[in-house]
Formats: sequence, structure tokens, C-alpha cells
Amino acid sequence: MKKSLFSSITIICFLSVFQSGPSNADESQEFTPFVGIKGGYQYAEDKNYQHSNPENYILGINAGVQFGDNWAWDIGFQDHDDLVASATDVNVSTYIVDTGLRYDWRLTDKIGLYGRMGVAYWNATKSFHDSKMHDEGFS
Repeated sequence: MKKSLFSSITIICFLSVFQSGPSNADESQEFTPFVGIKGGYQYAEDKNYQHSNPENYILGINAGVQFGDNWAWDIGFQDHDDLVASATDVNVSTYIVDTGLRYDWRLTDKIGLYGRMGVAYWNATKSFHDSKMHDEGFS
């Protein structure tokens, strides 16, 4: 039985919009809500597949709350547009719901690094002609 090597490269960009803070520095807010959008591109490669590899877009949205200068919590949804291998009539659709706690290391006022720990529920369906395989789980 031949083993199939399947890898996926995903690039995701984030844009978050924070609620305006108070104009008076003495009136600090403990919690600042935010919403964001996620956009990306996925590319899959299967060494046994001799045709062009499937690739497509990722779109998502998230919302959360910033508390303190360095901590934030968010919840989000990602829809991975279908990966379609047209030569073999295979179609894979995936979506993810995730939540996480994030810590920001501010390098300057506008630039920083962050670490995030969370949990995600994923749901994937692979269809081939008239048959379907479905899997879901937590990561």
C-alpha cells in the first residue's frame, strides 16, 4: 500500500480594530473590545498527485477583549475555501472555530510580538465522486 504524503502551507494575515480609548488619560479602561478579520491562502501538496496541487483562500473573523496592556482573549471562525483536485474529483472543505489567550510583548507603541495559547474545533469533509468522508476534532 502506497503512503500518501500530504502537506499544507497556510499563510494568514490578521487585522484588528480596537475601540477608541478615552480621551482623558486619567480615565483608563480595563477592557477594550476588538473585532478583526483573517485572510490567508492555503496550498496543499501530495507527492502521489501528478496534476496541479489544490490551493485556495481562507477567510475568517474574530472578536475579543484586550485587558491590561499585554493580555487579550478572543474567539474566531475560519472558513477554508474548498480545496479541489479537479483531475481526481476530490474536494476537501474545512472550517475552524477557535479561542485563545494572547500575551503581547510591545517593542514600540505600534510594533510587538505575541504568543497565543488556545483551543480549536475543526470540521473537515472530503468528497470523492459519490462518497464522503467526514472528520472533526479538537486541537
